[in-house]
Amino acid sequence: METLQGEWDEAEQALHDELITEQVYNKTLKKIFQEASYFRDTKEKEIKEDSKSSARSQFDTLESCKEEYQKLSEEVRRLRVLLPQHCILVSMDQDNSQTATTPLQQ
Repeated sequence: METLQGEWDEAEQALHDELITEQVYNKTLKKIFQEASYFRDTKEKEIKEDSKSSARSQFDTLESCKEEYQKLSEEVRRLRVLLPQHCILVSMDQDNSQTATTPLQQ
């Protein structure tokens, strides 16, 4: 870690002495932070952004949102039917939130 601190100090001094441009300084800092695991690799970042964009495109239209809502509602209904079969009771609290309990928790 001290080696990275030294690299940072050198880069900062070089910038101060106008031996490097601010762009080179920023690139050097980015490299230092990546080595210290403070930044993710650009490939990891691209993969994460790709997954975000595909999720966004899935819900771009009102119609696609309605379809997904319908699927999720059906899944919730199906799971609610399964709860009593596994001895899980669902009750409403005073704040209208649902609480699931098993006979052992009562």
